[in-house]
Parts: sequence; C-alpha cells; structure tokens
Amino acid sequence: MPIDTEIRLPDGTGIGAQWAGNLLAPVAFLLQLEIAYFIVPRACHAGVVLPIHLAHLGALLIALAGTLTAWRQWQRWGRDWPADGPGPETRSRFMAEVALLVSAGFTLVILALWLPTFWLHPCQ
Repeated sequence: MPIDTEIRLPDGTGIGAQWAGNLLAPVAFLLQLEIAYFIVPRACHAGVVLPIHLAHLGALLIALAGTLTAWRQWQRWGRDWPADGPGPETRSRFMAEVALLVSAGFTLVILALWLPTFWLHPCQ
C-alpha cells in the first residue's frame, strides 16, 4: 500500500512554517561556522575583514527569520494553556514552543560567535 506524502491537514496548522521555525536557525548556525571559517584565510590574505562580518550578518538574518516564523506560530498556537490529549492543536502548540526556544537559542549563539570578530582580529 503506497503512502501519501502530500497529506493536507484541514485544520490549517502550517506544517511548513512550523518546520521552518524549527530548522532555519540551526541551519544558519551551521552555515555561519562553515562560511566564516572558509572565508578567514582569503580575507586575511586580502587584508579585509568585511566578508567575515557579512557571513555572520547573513547567518543572523536567517536565524532571525526563523525566530520570527516561530514567534508567529507561537502567537497562533501557543498562547493558550496546553490542552490534554492528542490532536493537531496540541502538536502545533508543542512545535511552536520548541521552535521558539530553538530559534531564540541559536540566534543568541550566532551573536556570541560574531562578537569575537569585533574584539579580536581574526588574522592575528
């Protein structure tokens, strides 16, 4: 029996927005690590630190987009007291709360990784 992967939920939960809120900030964090470390030798060779700051800024903007998406989902589903029992509302509330915590946490981590670039020159 084939599995239908295009199931549409009639309650309007917005599964894509919930997953975007959960995944955008962690992916931005990983991209920040990879791109910033990749850029440092080239930026130091050229004597310009701006590309490193742009990598951090881009990651921060992606993480903030994920945090904003998570916030909107939490505003929609998570403001009420959690209901007991299974169902799409309970799942959506849980996904919104986790997305908000994950996105906010990774946004703070991205900021923390950017701060040493201001204080310590990456080329020394």
